[in-house]
Amino acid sequence: MHEGVLIGADDKCEKLLSWWHSYYKNHNDRPVAILNFGLSPWGLAQAKKIGVVIDATTSPSIKVKCKHRYARYIAGACLKRITHMKRSPFETTLWMDIDCIVRCNINHLFAYADHPSGFAAAHTSESGNSFEPNKFNGGIHVVKKTSTIYDFWISEIQKNAQHFDLDDLILSRAIHEHCIEINWFPNEYNTDASYAKIKHMHGRHNKYRLFSDPNYRHFWHPPFEHEASDDFGIVLHCDPSTEQFIDWWTINYRMYNNFPVSINTNPFAKSLHLTPCHIVQGHLTPKTQIHNFQDRNVFLPFVKIIHYSGEEGKLALLAEIMIGSTIHKELSAP
Repeated sequence: MHEGVLIGADDKCEKLLSWWHSYYKNHNDRPVAILNFGLSPWGLAQAKKIGVVIDATTSPSIKVKCKHRYARYIAGACLKRITHMKRSPFETTLWMDIDCIVRCNINHLFAYADHPSGFAAAHTSESGNSFEPNKFNGGIHVVKKTSTIYDFWISEIQKNAQHFDLDDLILSRAIHEHCIEINWFPNEYNTDASYAKIKHMHGRHNKYRLFSDPNYRHFWHPPFEHEASDDFGIVLHCDPSTEQFIDWWTINYRMYNNFPVSINTNPFAKSLHLTPCHIVQGHLTPKTQIHNFQDRNVFLPFVKIIHYSGEEGKLALLAEIMIGSTIHKELSAP
């Protein structure tokens, strides 16, 4: 196949697949391939409705050597993603993160890869109208199969894993240091600004906006609602000091789970015991691990339960609720 779009998802972000595709297909008919980084059966079914699915669950033979657990984990995950991106079935590939709203026809973007580097991207946007000239955002880029940029990117991640922050920054620095020229497409194709033709909903603030999108609500249905839950439920332990958090806890919990919840009693054969200070970010099982909000050894957006413990935790949770509620009111305003 000559030109096409490549996306990727696992069970943590699969709920965005149909949402992303609903915007994409309004303006485009180029074929789409999906890298399966660990989709649930529900997510795999959604992906097959969109395009060809490529198994990307295996880890590459290339390893990351780094003594810092967090940096090693994130660098390894990025290395895995880029290695599998090389397996695109298209001669020219437009990679796109699935937290993007496609508002235009993207056919002309493929021509930006007609460059000696065979690679093009947009500058990094720190805010809607602020761009950094020497940095690119890899969430949307176009690349030819003959390009050597991916191999160079993999090599730089291995070399810099000890000081790893973001794969985009590693490649941006390396391109600058080695005086490598790449092509650039207009920033309107990768920004969260109102004028964006491809609106990239990156960052925590934008995720609140994304979750409030009626189109997202329409397409997102809890993927585990078919599972029997008669023998498993959540026991939510509450007291007067945590009752104020129950509504916020429920909003987060119901985004991912349909298992029954019992307050302060345990009628279940199998149960997971939580409090309103345990914020749920994924599908739960009796063995789901709980992480403290101050844990610096894990990347908290990837964990399924965050415990806002102690007085500091309650203050942090109140801040989360205040920010989320304010954004929701802004989005709901006429």
